[in-house]
Amino acid sequence: MTALRKRCSAAKARITISRLLTVATVSSRHLKSAARLFHLHPGPIGRSTLVLNQESQDIAQIQYMVQSWVNKMGIFGKPWSLGVLLILAFSVLGELIVLLDEYVFHRVGINRNALLLVLWILPILASYVASRYSEKHKLLMGLSYVILFPLIGAVVHYISGELGGTVDFVGLPGAMAIFKLYLGVGSILVILGTALGLVLSKQNSGS
Repeated sequence: MTALRKRCSAAKARITISRLLTVATVSSRHLKSAARLFHLHPGPIGRSTLVLNQESQDIAQIQYMVQSWVNKMGIFGKPWSLGVLLILAFSVLGELIVLLDEYVFHRVGINRNALLLVLWILPILASYVASRYSEKHKLLMGLSYVILFPLIGAVVHYISGELGGTVDFVGLPGAMAIFKLYLGVGSILVILGTALGLVLSKQNSGS
């Protein structure tokens, strides 16, 4: 009697395993068919997935471009690259501060105009770092921001406007206006930072 029960249990187990394998096989076939159907006739879900795939490719491409840009920046040395990042931080933070309502800064006890004024230290700091700590062509590295500063600022301002941000100068004419503004004011700041970096660099080398 016990042997008969064991045989029945073993038979039930084999049947259960067989059924599971059958379900798995059928499910796999259905999934493959659905995948083929999906690629041939993408419905609403297919479109959203394709959009996500396209966005993933775009993000990967942007990451590659940024990585390539960073690698190329390394040719000029870390001090110069750090200066570019400071210029970029000035442009991005400046746009963000302008976009935020003044009420936000009032709640945290910060004067928005004063914060914008403090940001203008970054171009001075960028040219100072490049001219003092670069191993070669200190003067050229520092003064290179005379063009880079207004260029980066104009591009960031243009992108902000295209993304729907509230900007005073719209479109390409607005970007050109920002370029001229940053070129005029930024040149003074960059020259000041470069001169300060060169003076301190010579003092350190002389001592």
